[in-house]
Amino acid sequence: MTIGSTSGLDMILRMFYHPGMCVLTEEYTFSTAAEAATSLSVKMIGVAVDDEGMLPDSLDSILTSWDPSAHNNSPKPFLVYTVPSGQNPTGATQSLPRRKALYAVAEKHDLLLIEDEVSF
Repeated sequence: MTIGSTSGLDMILRMFYHPGMCVLTEEYTFSTAAEAATSLSVKMIGVAVDDEGMLPDSLDSILTSWDPSAHNNSPKPFLVYTVPSGQNPTGATQSLPRRKALYAVAEKHDLLLIEDEVSF
């Protein structure tokens, strides 16, 4: 239980934090999520998006070609933060095929997906 998505993200980042950590997210992301990461010295790396949100091929490319020396010796990211429905600020919503494609990339690279999903 959390008091909101930013609180939940903050808890997750604190549980998995290590120095120099990077988290992958949409290239345009929820501003308070970015602030939560920044307050913990976690760098958010933007993944290209289209009208359905995060592009699986871009995510895969970033991870496949990850060079720690290009990111202050940060190890390859293992967390992905995404807003799959009504993404803030773009308003994009991932279709079911897009969500499955992102999940396939997550499986390939052994990632944990953090979905900031609305619930009613």
